[in-house]
Amino acid sequence: MEKGGKKCYVIWTFFNDFWSCRVKKRPHFSLLLLPEFSLLPYASFLDKLRFSSDEADFSSQKYCSWTSYALDKDLVASSCGSMHKVTSLSNEDNLTPFYQSDFIVVFGGRNISSAIDKAQTLKPLIKKAYALGAHLVSIDNAVFSFAQSGMLSDQKVTVHWRHHQQFLAMFPRLNLAKDLLFETQNRITTCVGGTATVELAIELISTYLGKPQANKGLADMIIEQPRLNQLEPNFADIPNVNDPILNKALIHIFESIAHRQTIEDIANRTGISRRQLDRKMEKQFQCSASQYLHQLKMKQARWLLLNTPQSVSQIAESVGFDNLEYFRQAFKRFFNKTPSKVRDEASQ
Repeated sequence: MEKGGKKCYVIWTFFNDFWSCRVKKRPHFSLLLLPEFSLLPYASFLDKLRFSSDEADFSSQKYCSWTSYALDKDLVASSCGSMHKVTSLSNEDNLTPFYQSDFIVVFGGRNISSAIDKAQTLKPLIKKAYALGAHLVSIDNAVFSFAQSGMLSDQKVTVHWRHHQQFLAMFPRLNLAKDLLFETQNRITTCVGGTATVELAIELISTYLGKPQANKGLADMIIEQPRLNQLEPNFADIPNVNDPILNKALIHIFESIAHRQTIEDIANRTGISRRQLDRKMEKQFQCSASQYLHQLKMKQARWLLLNTPQSVSQIAESVGFDNLEYFRQAFKRFFNKTPSKVRDEASQ
């Protein structure tokens, strides 16, 4: 009986494993690193793959697999100078597994002109992979390579907020999804980069392995919960201005929403005096730089109240207020309602 039971168990295990393979495909990701790629989005994406693929903390590629590639070398440098050993696509033997990938994820470098230059080399690779059924993904500035390659015609795309104006100037016929972390159409995904690749990886993995497996390991990554696929307005809504100096100042102003940075600091970083900055702001927006920053902080606080579970004290701190009571008073003066009142009305 014991022997027969063991035999039955072996047979059951065989068919169970066989059936699992049939119903739950093990997706393969090819991660293509362009020269001077940004390390943060690559590391974030890769670690999410690792946690979702792993079992028993062995860093195994059990439930999904991946290979990192470069176009023409087996050693590629990130934008911070770290060197990474990868598989080179200049070796024809490596092209077959590359084309057989379920996902081809291209990580852009810090230099837009380089991304444009690499489009000629990249185009035949991603075009053939797409024709064979691969899902293409551009991260950060790789979207410039995709657009230059003609892969994004008549498609809504996401671009890192710093490069909205440059992208629209170069590709005016493409539509920007300014408020999204990533966008997918027709088996092509574009992603803004940064830590948004964590949410992107969850989305891609879940199509094969389901949400529980896709979310696996978030606690280890010190992520309480994945963000919604939506950019916070301080990144998405930098206004277009013709003055390059004012544009630079606006970037610093938007970046300073969460920091205790003075207008003098912002002016110095821009390379002008505070008086010159205020003149430019008055001419463009009919308010001083300080007033403009205060408006941004209030609008950002309201957005966080309506779109996140953060407490009022957490929100106050996130928009640069040390004193909670002072934040409540400033918020009420601006909106004629307390933060709690705004949140309560939205939940009704």
